Amino acid sequence: MLNMKTKAGKFPVHYKAKRINLAISLILLLLAAVTLVSLVLFERQVRSLPQSDAAATTYTRHLAFVGDRSSSFDQQVFLAAQQAGQSSNSYVEFVGQDLEVSYDKSDLFKIAIASQVDGIIVSAENTETMTRLIYEASQNQIPVVCVNTDCIGSARITYVGASYFSLGQTYGQLLAAQEKEQQQMVLVLMSPNEQSKSQNLIYSGIRDYLSKNALS
Repeated sequence: MLNMKTKAGKFPVHYKAKRINLAISLILLLLAAVTLVSLVLFERQVRSLPQSDAAATTYTRHLAFVGDRSSSFDQQVFLAAQQAGQSSNSYVEFVGQDLEVSYDKSDLFKIAIASQVDGIIVSAENTETMTRLIYEASQNQIPVVCVNTDCIGSARITYVGASYFSLGQTYGQLLAAQEKEQQQMVLVLMSPNEQSKSQNLIYSGIRDYLSKNALS
């Protein structure tokens, strides 16, 4: 039998090289097998994940809602607008909802304009500042809808909410229901803020109702 060992009892150098090459080949083969198995398992996990609805993340319009995030009314209006937007591929965003710093409506409105949204829904304020911002939005081809409070005389395209004149007539009707035989004096408290035009419409509605019913 051929003895492969040298006098010192060691294998020849060329025999050691063959063993090293064989070991490297086995390691590479093992790594390839592990990689293949990992890819197969990863693909199976990806396929098992719930598939997202592509239509739900695709929208044709980006609308901004500007309001007070601490107001429950504004939150309800936003949720209703968001739900309605889903049926028309419109994404409705509550501007500043997730920001750590609170901004006033004017700053949020400016953010909406700078974002070049397709439309703005605002829980408005009947002030000169809001009037100016709505005009700026209209100049940038951004339509504005006022809700809750109207910005009278502004460039908004529409107002969704109670008619101030009709509200005044309702107040007048309530006053008429309290009428007694003796003449009464009614005091209408109004804000000293001259920018508020809605109170004038409410007052006009009260006087109109009382005048038509011969109560003033």
